[in-house]
Amino acid sequence: MEKVTFMKASYLQSGDIVEIIAPASKFDPAVLDKIKHFLSGWGLKARFADELMGEDFLFANTDAKRFAGLKKALEAPDSKAIWAIRGGYGCARLLAELDKLKRPAHFKWLMGFSDITALHIYVNQKWQWPSLHCASANQIATQLISEDSIRSTQNFILGHYHPYTLELEPLNELASSADEVYATVTGGNLSIVMTSLATDWQIDSKDKFLFIEDVNEEPYRIDRMLNHLFQAGLLSPIKALLIGDFTQSDKKRDGSEMQAVLQYWIEQLKVPALKVKIGHAVENYPIPFASKACLKLGKQASLSFIV
Repeated sequence: MEKVTFMKASYLQSGDIVEIIAPASKFDPAVLDKIKHFLSGWGLKARFADELMGEDFLFANTDAKRFAGLKKALEAPDSKAIWAIRGGYGCARLLAELDKLKRPAHFKWLMGFSDITALHIYVNQKWQWPSLHCASANQIATQLISEDSIRSTQNFILGHYHPYTLELEPLNELASSADEVYATVTGGNLSIVMTSLATDWQIDSKDKFLFIEDVNEEPYRIDRMLNHLFQAGLLSPIKALLIGDFTQSDKKRDGSEMQAVLQYWIEQLKVPALKVKIGHAVENYPIPFASKACLKLGKQASLSFIV
């Protein structure tokens, strides 16, 4: 892989343009006005990709048109961020074409979560761009997450945190002992992380804090994915495991099976394991990837970033 210089991130200011893209699943077009409205309230301008919606059997539009929107957003010299309307499925199908591009001259924040994990891993590793794992534009526009999560996302991208700090819950003794560990965060949606294996964009977890979350997956599938990553050698070199929400749609479940699976792997990995309020639940706080982070262990555990 060609060596590139790490690009320094910068925060957004009043009047800056945010590119709105739909690189994955379909969405309700009524949300576009709501996205424009909330970004305007933040002092920012929304610019929507061409042909966001079209006829396709699975996705918001064809691979070619979704990639065209992503490419244009990446290469635009006057915008400061790219925000996905939603995740779902489809980003990995764009990576072969993305791999043909040179790293854009101008850094901009890539924002989103879930299926957007594929794009996060790509820009972090191929271009050495920091990125922001955060709520989708749809989640914020339709207020599907807590007000505090929305406010945290707004304050982060506008540079109101120095540093930005996430509160964590220790999940094992290694996370409870007072200490500080420095690394960068990688990861995202566990299903997509596993999808990266044996590809040109396979996740590099060595000496990093690995963050994982998922939604609507059976406990045995989560175990299978973690076992796959373990046997592929991607879990042993991590410095800490950050566990987000593993939400299930079946409200009759008490979550004990899922908790048992996660606890098994916490015990197997023998690294600090901590709970973080990120994922497909009401609380979905932003977390920067590929940015220097300080993990403070102990009863008042936290993760701090200076971007």
